[in-house]
Amino acid sequence: ACPFVGETLTNLRQAVGNKATVLGFIGLPFTLATYLVEGKTGTTSGFAQVADMRTNNPQILHGILEILAKNIADYASYQIRSGAQVIQVFDSWA
Repeated sequence: ACPFVGETLTNLRQAVGNKATVLGFIGLPFTLATYLVEGKTGTTSGFAQVADMRTNNPQILHGILEILAKNIADYASYQIRSGAQVIQVFDSWA
């Protein structure tokens, strides 16, 4: 994980105590896979490369999504252990 994220969350949690909620932040698998495969958001192409992969190479796309899901879960857990009380997720392209 990113050490500076953990340090920041820990420091922030100590600083705010019970006065505020400390948020973590993660992206979900499909959106992150879109950035990986498309090299950008994919909105201009209608996610053409991801759609092609889903149709012609579903096992590759599934593998990418599995790897991302595990790493995202680990990263969310890391943020919680570091002081995040809530995890905000984004899945812009799902």
